[in-house]
Parts: sequence; C-alpha cells; structure tokens
Amino acid sequence: MTKKQVEEIVKRYPYIACAVKKNQGVAEFVSGGRKRKIPITEEVKAVCDIIGDIYLNTENIWIRKMIEGFKAGRSDISLIHDMPWERNAFYERKRKLIDKIYNCCVSLQLVDYYEILNEEIA
Repeated sequence: MTKKQVEEIVKRYPYIACAVKKNQGVAEFVSGGRKRKIPITEEVKAVCDIIGDIYLNTENIWIRKMIEGFKAGRSDISLIHDMPWERNAFYERKRKLIDKIYNCCVSLQLVDYYEILNEEIA
C-alpha cells in the first residue's frame, strides 16, 4: 500500500464503498470517459475502515464534513465552497487527512518497509 493508493481510495471512496457493501471483488467506474477498475482487497477494505474510524474519532466538525463529502463523491471545489477555509487551507487539511490515513496503514502493517524507503522526501 502506497500513499498514492491511499489517495486514490479516498478519491474513489463512493465506488469502493458500494462495491464492498455488495461484496463485489472489483469497484468499476468511469473516469475521463474511460472505464476503470479498482480491485477490492483486504487492504482496500482496511483503508475504508480507517476512514470510518477517523470520522468517528474526530471532534472537528469541518473535518467530519470533509469526510462526508468524500463519502458522497463530491469534488474538492464543491467542498471548498462549504468550508470556512481558503483553498490552500482546504488542501493542507486534506493532505493531513491523507497522511493520517497513511500513518494508520503503517500502524496496521499494511505498508511494506521498502515502500516507505522508496517514497519521495521532497
């Protein structure tokens, strides 16, 4: 599991969550006019669970609204309009949320040691 994969799961969360509920092996959706597929693995299910846990454990109402927006499949632009933050602040918080999800993946040993070593520093 890489950070890019975590970002993709957050971005495509509604499709993945629907496939998990239906007990399907693949989440299928159209993006940019092309049919795409994301295999539903145990790691993907764990990331979905982590997102739910973060939602339940955060007290910040705006972070909860951000997560609700991701779950509903809303775009970043539509979420920014509902938030009391400027664009840069929204993307900074989104990055911190993805970092937190990734750190939880590391804690659950979903990330390989060599994947962490191969991550870009800058």
